[in-house]
Amino acid sequence: MTERRLDEEFEKAGFYFDSETHKYFLDGKEVCHVTQILSDLGLTGLENVNRIVLETKAKFGTEVHNAIAMYERGQNLEFIVPEIFPYLNQYQKFKDEFGIETEEVEFSSYSNGWRYAGTIDQVGTITKGKYKGKRALMDYKTGAILPSAQLQTAAYQILWEEHFKNRRVNVRIILQLSPESFKAEFLVNNHENNLDRRIFLSALVIWKWKKENKLLQ
Repeated sequence: MTERRLDEEFEKAGFYFDSETHKYFLDGKEVCHVTQILSDLGLTGLENVNRIVLETKAKFGTEVHNAIAMYERGQNLEFIVPEIFPYLNQYQKFKDEFGIETEEVEFSSYSNGWRYAGTIDQVGTITKGKYKGKRALMDYKTGAILPSAQLQTAAYQILWEEHFKNRRVNVRIILQLSPESFKAEFLVNNHENNLDRRIFLSALVIWKWKKENKLLQ
């Protein structure tokens, strides 16, 4: 699918993402998103963490994500705050080590069938090492890698493959970045990891049931 055809498809579906409010809309109606579902159902493991601490860390993580996206798009990095550059350097080391050829970055998408949305950090092809030739879906973390990240990336894979049926994802990568190093956790698509997809879809159904019955705020 060409970029133009995809833009036309999204426009026809009335899909857009409001980055300021972090809300997604489809057919003019707000739809739930991946991190919202996992958080509301208590699947992130962060429910007891101080809210202000979470918001501060989330804001910093967003800044790192934005810097990576700007780097990938060849934009000017002059105004990025100095604290971000060590994380960006580690991302560059990861990309060089595995020879990542980027296809999409910060790609917002939706599922027409399941009626949810989300933003994929990156999709690209691995050109070096054990997984050479595999297409990977990547999610960046500036904090600890939590078990819910497996569900999160499985949810994003569903979004990707609904629109790119001929560009299947073979590997999911959870990339943990710190100022000193990076850690890449690889999840290869197989029967065992298909459980991540089933768990997320079950969570989605439960979330919608709770929402319809006014059991969520």
